[in-house]
Amino acid sequence: MRLILIVLILLYSSTIFSANYYTQQDGIWSASSTWISNNKPGTWYNSGDTVFINHNITLNQNFGFAGALIVSSSSELIGARNIQANSNSYIEVSGSLQPNNLTLNSGTLINDGNVLVGNNLTINGSGEFTNNGYLQVGNNFANNSNASPGLNSSGAMLVTNNFTNNGNIIFGIGSQLNVGNSLTNNSDIVFNCDVYVDNNFTSNGGTSLNIGSQSIVQIANSFTNYGTDFTIDGALVASKGG
Repeated sequence: MRLILIVLILLYSSTIFSANYYTQQDGIWSASSTWISNNKPGTWYNSGDTVFINHNITLNQNFGFAGALIVSSSSELIGARNIQANSNSYIEVSGSLQPNNLTLNSGTLINDGNVLVGNNLTINGSGEFTNNGYLQVGNNFANNSNASPGLNSSGAMLVTNNFTNNGNIIFGIGSQLNVGNSLTNNSDIVFNCDVYVDNNFTSNGGTSLNIGSQSIVQIANSFTNYGTDFTIDGALVASKGG
């Protein structure tokens, strides 16, 4: 009986101390009028809290969270501000998410719409990014995740500057990767897609590179392999050799 009472108290406490935030109209993140009952999430919200973006919202504050962020279809969260997802956070994008910097320190991000990062995208810790839509990074992308995989992409991906992989990445059949500068692999990558690298592709030792039968990796400059185990069932083309 005592155990049942403790469980009920914990469930009740969890309900009390978690909060849901819903947009009620187009507006800016920091304005109370943007949110139902003037209940706005501010610059930090906790595990168990969920923010629902159902309108076109301008992000005018940096914010971090350990809860959930849901961007619904035909809605957007846009602004030259930074988003940091911590703890066991969860992000689901069916519409459009467009921050300045996006840091996924833990938790899960599922993109079925458009994620357009103006500056840098970084995945750390146990962060997992699943890209089923379109992902664009305006500067650098770094995968430092210890999840397997840290990035799993079946959609299109554009990195304007440098792409560095320190974790595990899988590009599925039908996906595409464009890198505007250099691609550096320090871990494991599987390509089952077309890849275009506008500068150099460097793969360092102790890692694996797998180019599937439906994949063409085209490198505008050179390919350098420092002891990587790699399998090519498709094609690897380096304009200036390697």
